[in-house]
Amino acid sequence: EVSPPVRTRFGYHIIFVKDRRAARGQIQTAHIMVRNKPDATAEELKNSEKKADEIYDKLKAGESFEVLAEQFSDDKGTAKKGGVLPWFGTGKMVQSFEDAAFALEKDGDFSNPIQTNYGLHIIKRLGKKEAGDGNVDPKNLKRRVERDRRGVKSKESFFVRVKEAYAFSEKVSGLKPFKKLLDEDYFDRKWKAAEKAKGLNAVLFSLEDTLVIPEKRTFTQADFAAFLEGNKKYQRRPANPIETIITASYNSWVEKELTNFEDARLELKYPDFGALMKEYRDGILLFELMNDMVWNKAVEDTTGLLEFYEKNKAKYMWPDRMKASIYTCKNEDLAKRTIKLARKALKKGSSDEAILSELNADSQLNVSVKSGTYKAGDYPALDKLERKVGVSNPMKKGDQFVVFKVEEVLDAAPKKLVEAKGLITAAYQDELEAEWIKSLRAKYTFRVSPEAMKGLKTKYKQE
Repeated sequence: EVSPPVRTRFGYHIIFVKDRRAARGQIQTAHIMVRNKPDATAEELKNSEKKADEIYDKLKAGESFEVLAEQFSDDKGTAKKGGVLPWFGTGKMVQSFEDAAFALEKDGDFSNPIQTNYGLHIIKRLGKKEAGDGNVDPKNLKRRVERDRRGVKSKESFFVRVKEAYAFSEKVSGLKPFKKLLDEDYFDRKWKAAEKAKGLNAVLFSLEDTLVIPEKRTFTQADFAAFLEGNKKYQRRPANPIETIITASYNSWVEKELTNFEDARLELKYPDFGALMKEYRDGILLFELMNDMVWNKAVEDTTGLLEFYEKNKAKYMWPDRMKASIYTCKNEDLAKRTIKLARKALKKGSSDEAILSELNADSQLNVSVKSGTYKAGDYPALDKLERKVGVSNPMKKGDQFVVFKVEEVLDAAPKKLVEAKGLITAAYQDELEAEWIKSLRAKYTFRVSPEAMKGLKTKYKQE
């Protein structure tokens, strides 16, 4: 199906409709994700596919989606919640994920493993809202209204009021010379107002204020020529008809000058707004001062920051920690095999990947591992171990078993500057601010008004 020519603010369009699709509404899903590393090898990608397929087989065999999500999903932000994601509609998710989700026919259905840029996903439908007045997304509706032509009615009404308030008058006949002046130079962005519109000084429109700031302003052909030169919107090919360019540019120019004229008077016309703007300007000035005297200084003064760190590093301590690998095993036999391999790895320095490669030869769900440096409270079961290098006995966790390999024991110690730079910089800023305020108090005489403070207290109590 082909439309007749349709005009928009960008030009004319002929639209060819290739396909139609009913509105999708909104859907809520859960997912189990098997993440792919950006630099994953072919073997690692193959293992990811195998793992996703094995999880999918367990789902088909009737195992709980929520339990499998908690055990195996690499999206740790949702795994503990059974993989549940927020409601979404069209355009909110990666296309392949969205298509697979909306293809699920009823609540409880789940998809095959779906590939996205992030990895593989198994998607379960939890609920669906059909498109309609009862299921409107208010934020999306607001955006659509703002973009729609009807959304500019308030803007048009504003310009009508300003024109009436300031005795707007115009002589659009003065635009005629520009029909011949816009030549190839205009579209090549070589058009110069001083050359092309030389001698054009007739008044195109005028504004007059007799109440707020008495003033009469006239806007001439030369002013419009300068606007045309600076406005790059239409200086491109394919171009709109010359008359359209002139009319649209003139209207934009008039609106710009109306806005500027009114803006210059707002603070006097509306005292509350004037007070707000004064407060805003004062706030910006204070911000700039704080930026120069405190925030930027703390960031740029590396020597001062280092000296502050050396004086205060005892306040920024790492607690006792252990560098460890945590293996989650499907059963006790696998846990015992993991212990043997982990002990060998400690002696020979072999990697966790080598251990997984051997233990997961027949199933990617046999053993998983996560490694890191853990402090007390990060992993409660790890806290129960003696603080020494070694491999723990298996600990039962639900239907699975956990084994810990402790590679290094780290005693409490000050954090390096780079490890706590954010906190240390913030504290250094506080110190700089306190010193700056102290110097201001010493330099200037000030008085705190008890009456004003009392009024503020009363106001905040009422609020």
